[in-house]
Amino acid sequence: MNRKKIFFLLLAPLLFSCRGKQPPVKIDATKNLEMEITGFNENAEATIEKNEIPYDKNDETMERLIDSFKYKIQPDSGLKNGDVVTVTVTYDKSIAELANAEVVNTKKDIRIDGLDGKKRERIVLKEKNQDGEDVLKSYDVIDDVKIPADWKMTEEEKQRYIDYMNDIKNNSENVDLHEDSGGNEDWKKGKSEKQTRRKSTSFMIDEYKDGISAFDAAEEYGKYSSQYYRIEKIMQDGKLTGYRCVFKGE
Repeated sequence: MNRKKIFFLLLAPLLFSCRGKQPPVKIDATKNLEMEITGFNENAEATIEKNEIPYDKNDETMERLIDSFKYKIQPDSGLKNGDVVTVTVTYDKSIAELANAEVVNTKKDIRIDGLDGKKRERIVLKEKNQDGEDVLKSYDVIDDVKIPADWKMTEEEKQRYIDYMNDIKNNSENVDLHEDSGGNEDWKKGKSEKQTRRKSTSFMIDEYKDGISAFDAAEEYGKYSSQYYRIEKIMQDGKLTGYRCVFKGE
């Protein structure tokens, strides 16, 4: 065998190997990223809602790569209309190499817009405590709704609470004013056409995913009855621990 043939035989596997390697699959890390903004103008919070990345679901290595994605939002709180937040995606580069993937667009700037600019202020009122003593109590007043400052609610919980109180205010015509008096404006009428006799029930936050879920459960319990109801907060040691759906007349 001459020298040329030997050289070709040694080089052939390398040539076939190069020809057989596929170009890397490009994964756009932020193309379909969706952010959730909760709260009010100048005090809103940002979280990642979802990020749907198309890939071959039968490729376990690619699935591991997508699962390795981690997201950082900067800034993620105290947001107002016009602010620009930056989302940065990090991932396991060793898995990307195994998956023959090239991850692109790992940073994305998102402009905050459309936040509700409700008027808010902090006030201090003199009140009587359980012992009849004068004490000073702080409130956050948002959209004319007073929220005790020591309730330690998230911005999202405050927003839901304000929506609930405004809903009561806007739907007060549902209440039968001929019924016995005593705070008719605080009661809402359930929507069920079928007669119900539900009992007042508590919905504790530690039994649900979060405070919003507990509030929703209490609201739905009353909403899908035929009775007059209202939602009251359950406080323990100055902390919001749950909601109670109270039915009128019990």
